[in-house]
Amino acid sequence: MSESKLLGAAGEDYAAYWLKLQGKEIVARNVHASGGELDIVAYDKALKIFLLVEVKTRTSQVFVQGIEAVGKSKQAKMEKAAAHFFLNILRWPQMPVYEIHAMVLTPDEVYSSRFSVEYYDDLS
Repeated sequence: MSESKLLGAAGEDYAAYWLKLQGKEIVARNVHASGGELDIVAYDKALKIFLLVEVKTRTSQVFVQGIEAVGKSKQAKMEKAAAHFFLNILRWPQMPVYEIHAMVLTPDEVYSSRFSVEYYDDLS
């Protein structure tokens, strides 16, 4: 596996861990569905909504706005994948309430298992 794939996988693992620490329930990871992919599907029990979380892992401190990390095209693909996931895979009768969120992760050090987290909520 390439270094960038390993970094991405480590970033997604850390993102799931970080979301759990924030009290979110991880429902699914790496959902490949019709029209797109969902890195993390989480549930926020307090707000009673699902979170579709796109994870971007960077090797350096690159200034990225949340909307730049997940542009309108990517959001549309995530929404299509979410519809497929909830309606066809889970076979729910209707779409639940959800928001699109993004996480930009930067390793604290080279080959570190700790990341700096920039979290952007409700991009939808």
